[in-house]
Formats: sequence, structure tokens, C-alpha cells
Amino acid sequence: MTSAPVNARIVHALPAVSAAGLWGAAAALTFVTADSSGLLLAAAASPLLAATIGVRSYLGYLAAVGAACVAGATAGTPLWVCAAVTVVTAAMIPYTAVTRTGTRSAAAAHLDPLTGLLNRNGLHSVTAQLMRQAGAHSTTIAAAFCDVDGLKHVNDTHGHEAGDAVITAVAQALRGNLRASDVICRWGGDEFVVVSAGSGLHPTVLTERLTAWLVKHPPVPDSWWHPSVTVGYCAALANESVTVTDLINNADADMYTRRSQRGRQEQLLAHARRIEHGYAQPSRVQDGTCDD
Repeated sequence: MTSAPVNARIVHALPAVSAAGLWGAAAALTFVTADSSGLLLAAAASPLLAATIGVRSYLGYLAAVGAACVAGATAGTPLWVCAAVTVVTAAMIPYTAVTRTGTRSAAAAHLDPLTGLLNRNGLHSVTAQLMRQAGAHSTTIAAAFCDVDGLKHVNDTHGHEAGDAVITAVAQALRGNLRASDVICRWGGDEFVVVSAGSGLHPTVLTERLTAWLVKHPPVPDSWWHPSVTVGYCAALANESVTVTDLINNADADMYTRRSQRGRQEQLLAHARRIEHGYAQPSRVQDGTCDD
């Protein structure tokens, strides 16, 4: 299940890489000067650098490295070693800070802040490569369009916090019931999109799985919202004439068709119950609709 650009994960490795580099530099300098106390500088600087790696302030980095150098000098490390490490580290600061900030910004631009899923930009970024791979191997690409039923009523009646809880729960349900390779996106509002290599899950199966998960993990009281989603579906053989946008639009149209059909079925069922209790006449059901 793809929910963020892969390069965002590099951010988590930066503190360890920076600390390891500082250790290596101090060890090399210690070897040259035959002064083992240089390692104390690295020992002091590494955790400080790692602790401040998320600080965007240039002065924050310098303060940490400066404190490490004072500790190293106090332990007997030659001042020129401290000065060298300070210069090297200071040169790394702007690059590390810009890289981290830029990576975070790039990742945020592709993510939905509420659910952590991909947004529309992220979906198109990830599926472009997926479509190329599918086209090269002449495989099927499928799109599912999922709409949360009754979310407007939840927002209007119980507030947007309750609505956000429902949206977050649906996102978790999608994560928990799809493959790791499926691309999940919050399309907007109460809508989600799933793009899969291969035929993916049949919409009826996905609907049942999501509903069962939400019943088991209710985000709000059942009297506020009874778990219900409508899923549309479209699949096609990947080629130059097929785009992800086409698949999504067709799946969206299929979702509305399924919702309409379900509405007619529920209407007919309700009318049949009224007939059973003597509140309506059978002749009033014509062409699949109820005329009360």
C-alpha cells in the first residue's frame, strides 16, 4: 500500500548518517594526531547533532557543535581538531537543513494531512510509474472509487470532528483491507480512490470488507453514523490510450450507478413492507419505481 513518496523516508536516516560521519572524521583526526581523546569530541557531538538535526535554525546547529567542541577541548583534544570538526560540521548544516526541509515539503505536498494517505498530486505522481510498468507488461490496471455514505449528515448534525473521525476510520479500513502494492488516495471530502496493478478487489467484496471493518471499529456511535460506503470500479488493459484519469472517472460513474441501483432496491423493499402491512397497493409499483 503506497501512501507517501519513498524519498520521504530518507529524512529519518539523516541524524544517524550525520552522527556516523562526525564519528568517522574525529576518529581519522585522532589517528593523525595520536590523541585518543579526539573520540570524546565525537561522542559528545554525535548525540547533540542528532538531537538538533530537526532544528531549522543555523544557530541551533552551531550551538550544539560548539558545546561538543568545548567538551572535547576540556577532555584534552587539540584545539585545531575541534576547529576542524566545527568547520566541517558548519559546512554540512545548511545542506542538511535544506535537504530535510525540502524533503518534508515535497512529502507534504503529496499527502492528505488528515489521513496521511496520498492526495491527488501524490496519486498521479505514483501511478505514472505504475502505468508505465503495467503498459510494458500488458497487464490490467484497476481503479476503485469509494464514497462515504451519509458524511454530510454527520458533519451537519454532530460537527466536523465527528466527520473527521469517520474519514480517518475509512482510511484505516482501506489500509487494513488492501494489498501493500495498492495505491490509496483521499480524492477529496468523502471520496477515496484505489489504483491497483491487476484486477484488484471486486467492488462488492471491497464494500463488504470495509463495512465489516467499520462495524468492528466504529469511529462514532452507531446512532450518529451506521457504516456505509459505496464503491465503483473500472479496469482496463494498460496501453497508451488508457489513463489513470479515465479509469477514475469511469469508476466514479460506476459508483453513482451502484448507489442509484441500491437506492431503487431499498425503495422497492420499503414499498413491499408497506404492502405487507396494508399501507400501499401492489399496482403502485411500476417500472422498478414506487409511486406513492
